[in-house]
Amino acid sequence: MRRTWTLSFRHRGGSDPTRQALLAALPGAQALEGAWEGNPRDYYSRAVTVTGALGPGVALAGRLGREGAMTPGPPDPAVQDYRTPSLELTSDDARALDLAWQVLARALDAAGYADETLTQAPMEVLRHLQEQGLVERVAALRAEVTAALVRGAAARPGSALNFSFTSPDDWARVLGAVPHPERVTEVSLSGCGLSSVPPALLRFTGLLNLVLSHNRLRRAGGIPAQLPVLQKLWLDGNPLDDFDLAELEACRQLRVLGLRSTSLKAPPKLAGVEVQGTF
Repeated sequence: MRRTWTLSFRHRGGSDPTRQALLAALPGAQALEGAWEGNPRDYYSRAVTVTGALGPGVALAGRLGREGAMTPGPPDPAVQDYRTPSLELTSDDARALDLAWQVLARALDAAGYADETLTQAPMEVLRHLQEQGLVERVAALRAEVTAALVRGAAARPGSALNFSFTSPDDWARVLGAVPHPERVTEVSLSGCGLSSVPPALLRFTGLLNLVLSHNRLRRAGGIPAQLPVLQKLWLDGNPLDDFDLAELEACRQLRVLGLRSTSLKAPPKLAGVEVQGTF
């Protein structure tokens, strides 16, 4: 079965990248211009996508960027935004996709683009490699995910942390790298393949909103009672079949509990908590 890997890149800065420079890093690729959209009072813009091939059996597609103009086309020069291309590689062979990805990443690196795939949404890449038995490559990539997330957490502190759809091999390192954890009010770990709640979440004593949706959690235990001000907890899309009420009752500020698309047959009874879901 053919699978598609979505790869994310970001230009490092300096001079603004152009369509020509980006295409030069994609030999044999062809740009496809979308229709101009907008109006004469405001602005016109169009999407520019790409099609082509990267090696035998590997198709290339995706979004190169957008162009804008005050009139829909020549002679008005277009404003170009090619800073964050999102490219798709499609094949049934994970090894071929992996090799094509490495070739593409090197070419774009030389053109000034950093590969952000591992910190954006690497789950399909890891899942496909795992299914085809490339376990050593999966382990190496998950270690790279950890290192990249640690660097990002340390460099960009803030009140909201979004690690959704990533799969590091060491959550303790990632969550432990966040400076000033007491200032963090929201953490999203949606779609990370978690089978248990990372104990390192205990660092975030000011947490108000915790998103654990679409993981592999089978029981609602492990939600740290030491999160004294937690108000919203999202467990939607987990295969829950057990519920530890005592542990959640210890979260005395909890007001919203998301339980959509779980295996639970009946909603838990928690005083003062709005339970969202269909049972």
